[in-house]
Amino acid sequence: VLLDDDNVFVLSGALYAYNQICPDRFDLLHANYRKICHLLADMDEYGQIIALQVLMRYCRNQFTSPFVRNKRDQNDDDKDANSDDADADDDDEEKSRDDLLNPLGDDDDDVELDADHRLLIASCRNLVYSMNAQVVLSVVMLLYYCAPRNECLDAVHALTQFVNNSKREICYVVLANISTMASERSDLFASFYKEFYIKSIEAGFIKELKLDILSKITTETNINAILHEFESYAKDPDIKFRCSTIQAMGRCCSVIPDLCEKTMSLLMSLLSPQNQSPEVVAASVIVIRQIIQRN
Repeated sequence: VLLDDDNVFVLSGALYAYNQICPDRFDLLHANYRKICHLLADMDEYGQIIALQVLMRYCRNQFTSPFVRNKRDQNDDDKDANSDDADADDDDEEKSRDDLLNPLGDDDDDVELDADHRLLIASCRNLVYSMNAQVVLSVVMLLYYCAPRNECLDAVHALTQFVNNSKREICYVVLANISTMASERSDLFASFYKEFYIKSIEAGFIKELKLDILSKITTETNINAILHEFESYAKDPDIKFRCSTIQAMGRCCSVIPDLCEKTMSLLMSLLSPQNQSPEVVAASVIVIRQIIQRN
């Protein structure tokens, strides 16, 4: 009954109770789904956070994944019908492995979204201008799971503004979530790599997260700029931070093999007699060995 109420404060409380008591009873939301989407912008910040959590689970359960190509299903059916063909079997096995490695699918996949699915995406994008970091983070998380890449970029840009303009506790939470999301969909954050450049006055745990994110969002387009940053970080007075930077360079090489030669020359310079830190020398030797073994 409370979910039928049009008052946003009552509806927010009802969604919180729903989230605590029966979060998997999606049948209770069917009749009020569109109303919740339309009232998202009118709720207070706490109500928006709860509503976004509920809507994200509802969308993932009720709508078609935006990352699965319709043509793929048709091709799979055709291949099953011709299972005697060895080449088709090999293609099926290869595609299954690709799906396991990339469960969110490719950005090139084209899926026609349901009208209610698009309503949710449009309603969420209205919240990207919120001054509350948790609201914007909740929007990005929903779009991360439920929207194609072109629908996510504005929200991601809004989220990155909290990285350098918030208290370090808020910054840590935002960066930790970005690091997790970048593990699967690094392309969402690759265009905003400059927002993750490190300042010398930042706390160590913030620096570590930014290094991790930079190594994950490395692409052919931004690798030269990121490597130039790493080169300056490798001269930082903080020995632990320098070692973490060297390890990040190694991770970048695993993503872009063409970078190995340039990285090797940079790491070799850290082995010079002028470098009096055994920790930095040891980290450089380990990364050099890893690069050689991979290539």
